[in-house]
Amino acid sequence: MNIVQLALTLLPDGKGGFAPIAPFWNTQDEADSENQGAYLHTIYSLTSKLSASAGLRWSRDTKDFIFRHQFQAQMKAGGESVDWKVGLDYKLNDRVLFFGTVATGYTSSSFNARPFSPAQFISQPQEDLTNYEIGTKADLFNGRVRLNANLFFADYGTRVIGAATTLQPSGIPLTLPLVSPAQVKGAELEWTANPFKGFLIGGTAGWIHFHADELAGDGAPNLPDWQLSANVSYRIPFATGASLTPRFDAFYTGDVFLNVQGQNCNRPTRS
Repeated sequence: MNIVQLALTLLPDGKGGFAPIAPFWNTQDEADSENQGAYLHTIYSLTSKLSASAGLRWSRDTKDFIFRHQFQAQMKAGGESVDWKVGLDYKLNDRVLFFGTVATGYTSSSFNARPFSPAQFISQPQEDLTNYEIGTKADLFNGRVRLNANLFFADYGTRVIGAATTLQPSGIPLTLPLVSPAQVKGAELEWTANPFKGFLIGGTAGWIHFHADELAGDGAPNLPDWQLSANVSYRIPFATGASLTPRFDAFYTGDVFLNVQGQNCNRPTRS
């Protein structure tokens, strides 16, 4: 990775002021990432309509990063995890399926991969969660309507919710990740309909509610509460065998919190 930084950085001069240092014109940061894993998954039919599934996965991540700007430093990150998943599927008939799952997952510890200053050369801890989900998948009206819907609840033992920068006694800023137990609950809906040949309409809807124990308000960075979409298209065939398909799409995204301002934040920045 070769990034040219054009900003001029100011550091304390030891006399109560700040002195500029030369821009870091030539940066040669180096990142290495390796993942190893093994998994087992099985499905067992309890009845002709009801089946159970189970899975187990072992993962190990190793990450190395070398920061080369006005000085050189090295950081290691990664982690190891054993995760599992259990589920039940019930086929009401050939066109309607209900399901429920419980699964664990993780995001290994890592670091800011594009730091420009020492204050940005930081690591963040591993995230761990248990996710609960129920839903249905259905083809209705002789296959003319397809419907997918689900409800979920993700319980994070540890989640990175942002970062906070503090000024050290030396005057040099220090950025640290903010972590907290957190919960995410939501619902998702996706549908398509083909009322007659060539005509297709569809849409999606997603609602999410986020809560972190260390935030006074609710709202995760870059996680909108609502996301909606709709589309309509019509395929116009020609005698030559070619076709033309006009299509219209519409999208809506709700409030987005861009960041959190310190521990126990109660006023995130919105767009």
